[in-house]
Amino acid sequence: MKGEALIYRPDGRQPERRDLTTSNPESLLPMLQTLVGGDIEAVPMWVSLPDGRACVAFCNEEGKLDELPFNPLATAAWYRAARQPMGDELVGTVVVVFGDEEFMEAL
Repeated sequence: MKGEALIYRPDGRQPERRDLTTSNPESLLPMLQTLVGGDIEAVPMWVSLPDGRACVAFCNEEGKLDELPFNPLATAAWYRAARQPMGDELVGTVVVVFGDEEFMEAL
């Protein structure tokens, strides 16, 4: 399974790229939880990259309750992906994952 992640940190100027190629799909969940700092939640309406490839975006499920910092870069990317302002904002680290068909099915 070949996959990649774009990691949007609240204080980042651009997303960090990380290779997620793995033979063990069960390792993905703990890795995503570690990156966002807790339980994950899918970000609604962020289902494709600018080039049209399918993706899934994840954030910390309790990020707003835990008062994680506003993430302006991820919020702007989310609005572009959804093609509309969402009337909401993303907080904390946001991870956008994408990859080959096998990788996407494992999510």
